[in-house]
Amino acid sequence: MSDGKQTQDVQKDPATAPADAAKPAPARPSAEVGGPNDTRVRVDGVPLDVNVALPSGTARNTPLVVLMHGWGGKKSGADEMTGWARRGYSVLSYTARGWFGSCGKLNSTTNLLAIDPAGCAKGYTHLADARYEIRDTQNLVGLLVDSGFANPAKIGFTGGSYGGGQSVMLAVLGQQQMRPDGKLLQWFSPGGTPIQPAAAAPFIPWTDLGYSLVPNGATLDYAIRPLTADLSPLGIQKQSFVGGLYAVTGNGANLAPPGTDPTADLTRWNSLFNRGEPYGKAAAAAGRELATFHSGYGILDKVIKAGPPVGLTSAPPIPTLIINGWTDDLFPADEATRWVNRMRQKYPKVPVKQMFLDVGHMRGQNKPGDTARWQAAVRAWFDYYVKGGAPKPAANVTAMGPVVIDNATATRVQTVGPKLRTTLVGHSVSPVYRLVTFSKGQSAAGVMKYSNGTATTPTTYIYFMLYLQT
Repeated sequence: MSDGKQTQDVQKDPATAPADAAKPAPARPSAEVGGPNDTRVRVDGVPLDVNVALPSGTARNTPLVVLMHGWGGKKSGADEMTGWARRGYSVLSYTARGWFGSCGKLNSTTNLLAIDPAGCAKGYTHLADARYEIRDTQNLVGLLVDSGFANPAKIGFTGGSYGGGQSVMLAVLGQQQMRPDGKLLQWFSPGGTPIQPAAAAPFIPWTDLGYSLVPNGATLDYAIRPLTADLSPLGIQKQSFVGGLYAVTGNGANLAPPGTDPTADLTRWNSLFNRGEPYGKAAAAAGRELATFHSGYGILDKVIKAGPPVGLTSAPPIPTLIINGWTDDLFPADEATRWVNRMRQKYPKVPVKQMFLDVGHMRGQNKPGDTARWQAAVRAWFDYYVKGGAPKPAANVTAMGPVVIDNATATRVQTVGPKLRTTLVGHSVSPVYRLVTFSKGQSAAGVMKYSNGTATTPTTYIYFMLYLQT
């Protein structure tokens, strides 16, 4: 753990804060740590494979960055964690439940379910469920707080894709934690310390998992749509993506036996959606499950409707930098705008920055310049909101589109900078967009015009999509 160059288990026998009988005990997890050669930490009985890096051997009460891996990945190693440790952060990374060293398959012959059947009985993947994977992350953070390593008010979450979707959910929950029964309570460490996370920076995330995999076209960049609009009717499956994502589970993952857990029935869900339309009641129920407990947009809806839990006078999301790709076919740019527009409607004072680049899953080019730009933005966001003492980053929109050539005029069209500029993009067979970006407090003053002559005038503070047909 010294000098940010090593990673090992969370320290044994963490110091715990005095219990307070007035705090809701059910929100506190049971947690224990392994021996000196064991990097697994049991949270609610499930062993999770954990790495921690500290900025120095004597570091205490430090800002903490939580790194979350993508689908089919595992915890970060020293190479990935050292950069943050050298900047003065402690770093937490762990393998999500159900994968590899966290009740998954280490290789083709070693399955941890067989080695630790009691601990791993419920250790299968729940597909980024706020009641399980998100709670796991929160509980591990709480252990570091109780150990004295992490400051409970200086915590940041970041990750890409699967880790990005979870970062959005953690941003929405903020000071709250969701119990397995779905109830929201104030977030406390195992020792009883209230946790107040500072910021999140999701990279190429989903905000509505069901919609991103089975889109029905209901998301509109100029309107705030109810959660039910994404579910009724269910849309058309992105079959190549869904098939590929499910196939990845064969390498490293343990899944719930089909039909045994309706909250994590990945095998059955895959079969239901592979049958195609028309979808029945079982597929509709799966869609509701994904929207309600596995998506930042659905959890935001739940948080808004529930109001702050006992002990909190308000429970807004935390400052968030969200990064999506124009050319990402899995989790495209509208995943960000859907969530941001709804969040700003309810919590207009929460700082949010959006970045749209040529990054992401398939078709995203992830060019070095774009990668350097978003990584620098994440560091700046955390240096101000998590560590403190750095210049305040702008809460705005940065759009770096793929270079577009207007075939009609041979004009190069590109957007750069802190705001999306009014831009015309034309093509003989494509829609024509007039893009208008609004600043907070402005009245609607623009129109998005389509090639058929129809126009929509927005009436709320929103962001439009650029180069993306919705």
